[in-house]
Amino acid sequence: MKVCNRCEEEKERTLFNKNKAARDGIKSICKVCEKAGKKVTYSKEYHKDKSLMLRYGISLDTYNKMLKEQHHSCKICGIHEKHCDKALAVDHNHKTGSVRALLCQHCNTGLGQFRDRQEFLLKAVDYLDEYEGI
Repeated sequence: MKVCNRCEEEKERTLFNKNKAARDGIKSICKVCEKAGKKVTYSKEYHKDKSLMLRYGISLDTYNKMLKEQHHSCKICGIHEKHCDKALAVDHNHKTGSVRALLCQHCNTGLGQFRDRQEFLLKAVDYLDEYEGI
């Protein structure tokens, strides 16, 4: 017995076509669904949930809780998400993988450009202070 990935019904293995590349040697969709060309459409939320889980190990629910806790704003500059071109990004520690906060695209890429190094950020602040009047 095997469950079809499209109709999600459990069926006899003989109702599936062969596939040498598959672990079990048969396709993941049954012959009926394959013939009908029946496709499963997933919502944007489904894809975002899967993406967040794969990339950062958090669910869409967790992302939404963080968003609410941050009042739908970037943790660094405070800009509201409605004024951003993209959804707030999940900022994470590249060494440990731990999630830190949600940031706007500018703040998130800015941290990346400074390679998440405080010393570089502090030098940039000093630089801006030095050349502020110019």
